Amino acid sequence: NPGKKSYGRYVYVFSIDSFGKGELLFGDSENYFPVTDEFQAEIQPGDKEIFKIAEPFGVDTLFLLTTEEPITNTEVLDFKGVRREPEKVKRYTPL
Repeated sequence: NPGKKSYGRYVYVFSIDSFGKGELLFGDSENYFPVTDEFQAEIQPGDKEIFKIAEPFGVDTLFLLTTEEPITNTEVLDFKGVRREPEKVKRYTPL
């Protein structure tokens, strides 16, 4: 329908960890939401077990990105970090 407004978007979730490493957590060519053209004021969250917190601990930033067109190369959201984990320093004591 040319006059009908579509509310659907492609949805991607990616993270950048404390070392600057980017990782796509959710999203591919089939991730068009909602699957209906009816407007939804609220979308219920899915599985509560989708994220796991584990070492190494630090600040991770999550991004929710929506687009009208699919991202054809989602590898751009997976990238190496800009910072390395510090090497363990041996502490010597005079004793």
